[in-house]
Amino acid sequence: MRAALLAVALLALVQGPRLAPGPGAPLIYSGRADDSWNRLFALLFTRDVRVRYTSEFPDRGPFHDDPRVFDMFVSGTHPEVSSRVFDRHEDGDRAVDALYPTFLNLTGPSDALVNPLRGELVKALNAALDDRTPRTPLARALMQADLWSAYDPLARIQYGRADGAIRASAYELCDLIGKLIGRIALTRAEIASLPDNYADARPTAALPDLFRPGGEWMEVMWAPFHMHDQEADYRRVARVLMRPVSVPRNVPGFLAAATREYPQRSFAQVALVMQMMLVDSTGHVVASPLAQDVQLRTFTRAADGTLRSTSVSEFELSRRKLLANPSSGGFLRFDDGSEAYVAVSGNDYGFATPMLGMPRATQPTISTLHVRCNACHGPDGAHLMSFAVQDPERLPPPRALPQPNDERRAAVAREKEARDDFKRLVALTGLR
Repeated sequence: MRAALLAVALLALVQGPRLAPGPGAPLIYSGRADDSWNRLFALLFTRDVRVRYTSEFPDRGPFHDDPRVFDMFVSGTHPEVSSRVFDRHEDGDRAVDALYPTFLNLTGPSDALVNPLRGELVKALNAALDDRTPRTPLARALMQADLWSAYDPLARIQYGRADGAIRASAYELCDLIGKLIGRIALTRAEIASLPDNYADARPTAALPDLFRPGGEWMEVMWAPFHMHDQEADYRRVARVLMRPVSVPRNVPGFLAAATREYPQRSFAQVALVMQMMLVDSTGHVVASPLAQDVQLRTFTRAADGTLRSTSVSEFELSRRKLLANPSSGGFLRFDDGSEAYVAVSGNDYGFATPMLGMPRATQPTISTLHVRCNACHGPDGAHLMSFAVQDPERLPPPRALPQPNDERRAAVAREKEARDDFKRLVALTGLR
């Protein structure tokens, strides 16, 4: 068994994302390199990754066609992929989950269960549990969300089919993470007092006024299930908002027609806002005001309504920026040409996912945000997933939710609290 674990660890070091804390670790929670929370963040999020690039970056050639990257998910022409592999540093201060990559085979969390990462995490978690440095509610909220994103995939391994030694390692880390989540939990009053970072960012980031009561944007809800919620293990809530081309007089009739016709013709912009859920000091799931990720698509049309182009932009939460200036909103902005990891399937919302193949034998691919989005939303980027449901006749009609509302957030909280992974977590936190 020891030999097998050593082999896995060596393979991860050679071919997988490489641990990169130390002097270059990001200073997120304070300006001190020896801060236990900074060290813990680096172990959970900071990596050196081996990547390939698409032909959108000509200096990274030579290139070749690789069907594992695009052929299954992109219609029409697509970029080629570099034959060379490059080193890329990710400090992790973005809207990403800990211990990536997690999609398909939980490679990142599996690496956390063998040394050297396992031993470093145990030391860092114990140091954070012993640390009595005063932390603001905002810092505690962000750290708790980071820890929670590490707990869920480790818990899946702990209660999965792994051998006893791996499950024991997973339990050790889950136990320490659960205790720290409980130690830093916020009261409901503290959660309510957290900044509305989306509203704070609007003046400088040119973000639309999505949540204004009676505004031109409508929050749309149709099927109760949302893939973004599920893929985040219900630690975040996805809110879908749309701006019609013209203000409809009859909203229910307008939405019903959009389900039957080509819905892209009905809307000028669409938005996806991912809001952070937290575990409060009584052991319950509570929605926070914090937006972790905001995605916008804008449709440009000719005079006859024909779609000319689709532009995309994404705003990801930077913990460092938000903690340094809470009133700024703390977002990093990415546009059509920004570098982005190619998704390997329609429900891959992860970070640095390797292309299809044997675990640790392939590398992730860097393309542009435009290409990543079009992989799911079609070659013109206009496909609306919210209206792509099976058996629409069997569902209640789509609705536009009033603003403000707590319907989606309350539904996700109920779903998470009913899950066994959350019940086990609460038992570890000692909050009930």
